[in-house]
Amino acid sequence: MQKLLMERHGLSVPDHTCTKALRLLRSWVDGKHEELYARLPEYIEEIKERNLGTRASCIAQWLEDTPLFKRLFISFLAMKIGFMQGCRSLIRIDGFLLKESYKGVLLIAMVVDANIEKFPVPYGVVETKNRDHWAYLFRALKLSLQGAVF
Repeated sequence: MQKLLMERHGLSVPDHTCTKALRLLRSWVDGKHEELYARLPEYIEEIKERNLGTRASCIAQWLEDTPLFKRLFISFLAMKIGFMQGCRSLIRIDGFLLKESYKGVLLIAMVVDANIEKFPVPYGVVETKNRDHWAYLFRALKLSLQGAVF
């Protein structure tokens, strides 16, 4: 950071000032994440309202007056239609660790389309990979693909 400030602006900044600035910036960014995670239930409701036929859910645990994110699931109607109209019926499920400030695991169901490309079906975000969270994804996947012809 010091080198960048010197190169771009000709400023010499002490170590402790850079450390303090980075700490302040991180707390600001992390605070935004917490605020946005608290608004996830609103976001899910907005998704369902604006995308008719979409299945989405968000589970939060309330601590005092603040929701604490637990898990979410989203399956847009367009994903279901795309799956039904041109994808192979073999579904691959995988989980990817989310790092840095976000934490958790992205669980995603994918299929292969007619162009042999990966096509996302539903996806979810959970706290950790465990049997309960995988079961949550499979139940939500089953509900979201009801009516699909294999």
